[in-house]
Amino acid sequence: MQNHGGIDADRAITDNERRIRWRFNCDWNGRGGYEHPLSFLAPYVIEAEIDRALKGSAPESIMLIEGSSAAELRVVLAGRDETTGLGFDATFSPYNGFSSLYAKQQIGTECVFDIGIDTSYGTVWYPQFVGNITTIEVNRNTGEVHIAALDRVEKLRRPVVLAPWAVSDYWNNLGRVAGQQADTACFIDNCLQQCDTSSTKYRPVTRAELDVPDGSLDGVGVFVPGNGGITPTVGWLDNAQAITYPADGVPMYQASGQPHPNSPEQSSRPMAFAAMGSNGDGDYLKYWVANRDLTRAEGSHFLGLVLSTAPGFPNAAYHVTAPDTVLYEYRAGGNYALRIHVQANQVWLEVSNDNIKASYLSPKVTIPSGQDSVEVYATVMISQNDGVKAYIRAGSNASAYTTIGPNLDPNVYPFDPLQGLLLVRHRVAMFNICYGFRNLLQGTPIPETTLWRTARYAAVLDRGANTLSFNPGVNGKDAWDVITELAAAEFGSVFWDETGVLRFWNYSTVKAKQDQIVRTVSLDTLAGLEITNSLDSVRNIYSVQASQRTSSAARVYEAQSVDQFIIPGFTRKDFILYVDDVQFAEPRRLPRHTTIPLGTPTGNQFLQWSNEWSHHGYVMQLLSPEGWREPNFVNVELDVYAFFNNDGMLVLRINNPWQETARLAVGKGDGSVAQDDNQPALRIDGTRIIKGTEQVFRTADTGSVAKYGPRNFEARGDWYQQNYNDKGLLNVLLPRTTKPIPTTQQVSLPGDPRLQLADTLQIEDPDGFGAGLRMQIFGINRKLSRDGGLVDTLSVELLRPPGQGIWDSPQYGRWDQSLIWN
Repeated sequence: MQNHGGIDADRAITDNERRIRWRFNCDWNGRGGYEHPLSFLAPYVIEAEIDRALKGSAPESIMLIEGSSAAELRVVLAGRDETTGLGFDATFSPYNGFSSLYAKQQIGTECVFDIGIDTSYGTVWYPQFVGNITTIEVNRNTGEVHIAALDRVEKLRRPVVLAPWAVSDYWNNLGRVAGQQADTACFIDNCLQQCDTSSTKYRPVTRAELDVPDGSLDGVGVFVPGNGGITPTVGWLDNAQAITYPADGVPMYQASGQPHPNSPEQSSRPMAFAAMGSNGDGDYLKYWVANRDLTRAEGSHFLGLVLSTAPGFPNAAYHVTAPDTVLYEYRAGGNYALRIHVQANQVWLEVSNDNIKASYLSPKVTIPSGQDSVEVYATVMISQNDGVKAYIRAGSNASAYTTIGPNLDPNVYPFDPLQGLLLVRHRVAMFNICYGFRNLLQGTPIPETTLWRTARYAAVLDRGANTLSFNPGVNGKDAWDVITELAAAEFGSVFWDETGVLRFWNYSTVKAKQDQIVRTVSLDTLAGLEITNSLDSVRNIYSVQASQRTSSAARVYEAQSVDQFIIPGFTRKDFILYVDDVQFAEPRRLPRHTTIPLGTPTGNQFLQWSNEWSHHGYVMQLLSPEGWREPNFVNVELDVYAFFNNDGMLVLRINNPWQETARLAVGKGDGSVAQDDNQPALRIDGTRIIKGTEQVFRTADTGSVAKYGPRNFEARGDWYQQNYNDKGLLNVLLPRTTKPIPTTQQVSLPGDPRLQLADTLQIEDPDGFGAGLRMQIFGINRKLSRDGGLVDTLSVELLRPPGQGIWDSPQYGRWDQSLIWN
């Protein structure tokens, strides 16, 4: 419930004589300023209707407060544009060149609707809706304009990609399980940050904002929020065994992230990677840029992370006395590495050139004190003519943008198999870790908005009740669909609130609101209250069909035919490998293998190929006039390696520097004759995500089953996973559904603009339905008109009657007809 206005507003809202006002504003210019002459349309509103309701995965008969909500606003306007003299039918016509809205993008325009109540201290305003116009209907006969808008759910219709990930068999077997598991909020934030929304301040910059095409080497390569999971918003995870986790009992995350500046709940903090301090056991995180093949040293690099220095957490002040520690290292290509160091409350940047064993250091800057979060941002320009320039900032303390190293030598630029790798060590708590690149060389620093920007929309996310152990493979699905499925898997709720903030509530939050009565309503003000008591509301058995997946070092791809990979001479070809179960492929170039026996120059130089045990390699054949044969020459190889591209597709790149056409196959022969009995010969190693057998979790209330018979609730889906019941999710709803719960249809009352979803009302009807009857709101239809005033029609869940045992209650404190507890 919106509580501002206090007692004075409460009296005004519940008074029989009340004055209702409204505001309907549209940002026709699209700049957020609402400065167009027709931005303020309140005087022309004839009627308005706002509809919002939670719709979830549970059967309707259970009447459960959970699910997702997309609010809709419908407004009827009539009038005349005072600046042009045109009626609204002409004004809102997209074809009238005299209209002040002509050539404006009316569809998609942001709009807000507020309701105000006059009190003795002035008008108190209550936000009702923020969203975007989806439909405008103009009636030439009546002159009326009907506008429909949806809340910001439309902002979440962008297709998203989640990096493939699953908990590791290797770490599971070492007993390090808890640190690997992810929170629901982690994946929700991954989706939100791809849609200009975040629970923290920053989100990654898009290529469209940089005015570069998709697939360009320019742009953000890695962005990791750290909100209860290791998965990145942009980029890919390294192979499973390359990432480390703390021992069970040592927290991997802590609730010390920086809330979005527009969050109405600044005390509700997102998670951050916990500070490991001097304990280096389990502090390594490794990521790859979105397309490591495009990585290059020459150009401008952008490095960012936010240190969480909030007091009250383990190792919160570690940075103040820390020895020289590398927090961040990026392999930029050509054996260049970029590092951020911390020592004794200072940070600085190191650029190393491993080709000549040289390192170049930026000035050191002091980490500000007295802040809960400190942004650390650095930029490095590496060029052939202007040397190495660097800049670093910690909070408001910054170095100059200055030359710290010599020119890049293009003649000394070997291939680095680790190019595009980002290593993070969270000795200090941190979040929003990122890297970006621009193919630009400038004498002055490029703005930070090339790397990260403040998300336009804020989110407030509860900690999830579900325990997630893998990403089921999300590539191209709408963000809203993924988010609602995540919430539904744990009976949570997700919606945009009246002020335009995205909310995710776990079921505990919803349940806690049942004990917070926001208003008591009498039957005098309530209409349509009918109660139906039915067996349909009973569910005394809960069955969850959960999926199981883990990751393991394994062969992630094997060629399917001898002609699958044919490469003409002097040609480089990229092949897309369609796989959906790979976390990452081994970054090393694939070495050539051979079937030419040991004891020969070729056999001695290359690894021997075996169908039984060979891995991560290939055998090449060249096409001669006689047919395909394996070349019996030393130093004859193809350049073969695999990588993920920006779209999450596994790419196999093969460069054939020889005149003859090549393929990847093996047969019987000694290299001097054409070979027969050919078989494909390509194998790629990496981390594979292995699907296990599905398992069913089941719990039941034996007393209820004996009384009402077995009545099962079955749940299944991508986000029901092997650790689903770790936090007792199966028992969350069972106590509530073991007995019939009376249900009701919609009820109406004089509109109260303070009421919100999940608010609990109490009805006093001791001589009728009962005293202290509670109902929780899961849907609100709010209508406002000049003639009819303000009316709310509520969809509600009747809460279980309190039963016996309430002190001093004539109804519920009864032991028998004469004795009442008091």
